[in-house]
Amino acid sequence: PVSVGVGGSTLTLDMGNASEDPTTFTLSANIITRTQGTRAQVALTPSNIEITTLTFTRLTGSPAPITVSIQGRTSGSGTTSYTDTLTLSAIALPHE
Repeated sequence: PVSVGVGGSTLTLDMGNASEDPTTFTLSANIITRTQGTRAQVALTPSNIEITTLTFTRLTGSPAPITVSIQGRTSGSGTTSYTDTLTLSAIALPHE
């Protein structure tokens, strides 16, 4: 089964596949990153997107959903800078 650890700007998933266990999503130097098992950390957001806030919240319920809130802004020459917030909800289901 997948177990979920939620702690502010870090989400840790205990995966059924040993090479992906654990899988961690976090905010590092304004970039959302993913680390799977012992593999190197991978950037999930491009360099022209600056993530200012990444928050994972575990809600109540069965199964308990997780809300992901991402706030960031674009940057770079020739672009219009803007700030936006994205909120997603997801449920981690056990492996069959």
